[in-house]
Amino acid sequence: MLLPLAVKTTREGKLLQRLLDPYGRRSLVSGADLADFGFTGHYVHKPSGLHLALYRAYDANLGRWLSRDPIGIRGGLNLYRYVRNDPVNWIDPLGLAPGDPYPSADAAAIQAIKDINPTSIKQNIEYAGKIYKNADGTYSYTDPLGGDERTSDVGHCPPGKDDEGDYHTHANAKNGEDFSYVDKEGNDENGKPGYLGTPSGKIKKYTPNPNNPYQYKKKGTGGPTTTIGNGAL
Repeated sequence: MLLPLAVKTTREGKLLQRLLDPYGRRSLVSGADLADFGFTGHYVHKPSGLHLALYRAYDANLGRWLSRDPIGIRGGLNLYRYVRNDPVNWIDPLGLAPGDPYPSADAAAIQAIKDINPTSIKQNIEYAGKIYKNADGTYSYTDPLGGDERTSDVGHCPPGKDDEGDYHTHANAKNGEDFSYVDKEGNDENGKPGYLGTPSGKIKKYTPNPNNPYQYKKKGTGGPTTTIGNGAL
């Protein structure tokens, strides 16, 4: 599969046209190749042809990262693979993946949802997983588990990890822009925050209030819901 791309490269509006395959290999069709970004969104270092993410360099010709996963085998046995060898359905803008470390639970949840929400919307299937804390104080997330159009199972934290909440998506649900009462009741019971990827690409967080748990259709109950990210499309 080749994807066409047209980019204005000068003030006069001249176009660069090129084709890209799912792994980011580029073929120039017309114009001068002045753009310094790849289909993946990574900066392209032209002398080497490498795509530079925040944590690693990526070679589109190999379809692999050129350095080991920053956390070793905790992120999976294959330390160099890119988006689980499935670039049509997955993204990895930082060079990280499920199991990789993040500085906060919010940061891990945002990346988890950005990874899976586009696939969830496309397939109209909910996905869910857990957010957890490592012994070194960093945070990460489990692989998303697929459900159906209206439900999903968050699963469990890896052994020895501290539970810091859960994340899930609402696929293409018509009323999917907010947490359901079932979502809120589950987070209240667990005493941990929930994170939601919505059909419009927003990333929301529900923080339980132990002194005022959510009650179905009763205004003024439950904790706050805040938007902590956008663009998960």
